[in-house]
Amino acid sequence: FSGARVAWEVVTEKLRLENEAARVQSMMDQAPINVMFADPDGTIRYMNPASVKTLLSVEADLPVKVKDIVNNSFDVFHPNPSFQRKIVGDPKNLPHEANILLGENTLALLVSAIYDASGDYIGPMVTWEVITEKLRQEKEISDAADRERAAAEELATKVDSLLGVVN
Repeated sequence: FSGARVAWEVVTEKLRLENEAARVQSMMDQAPINVMFADPDGTIRYMNPASVKTLLSVEADLPVKVKDIVNNSFDVFHPNPSFQRKIVGDPKNLPHEANILLGENTLALLVSAIYDASGDYIGPMVTWEVITEKLRQEKEISDAADRERAAAEELATKVDSLLGVVN
């Protein structure tokens, strides 16, 4: 035995960063909105549980199984991958909003740029929702308003005609 050796380091900042990362991860995992993140090469690296749940409801229309989405390229979701790569490849194009068709469903997407602590672009984040029912309801409301407007115009025409006869 030649002596004891002690090594130490201050881990306060490391623990703070680990706690911050755990907090952000928990927030993303518990978020009630659908969130996905891809790296700059187009590989999907994260999908929160809300996305998994929602995608399972439309899995029959997906080009891959939900369980195979993470670590797969987002190119499988677009008929023209170069179009989407052009948009997400340059953070100056973001945020970008789009509605896309997936089978009989319509999805509303919002693609945002995500940056690291140095301000470097690390990839796109997509928040999204299935808006099929919302669009159907909006169409029903619009159609009802059109019918009411037409009925009001018809009534106004009849009243004007009746007033003409009375005069």
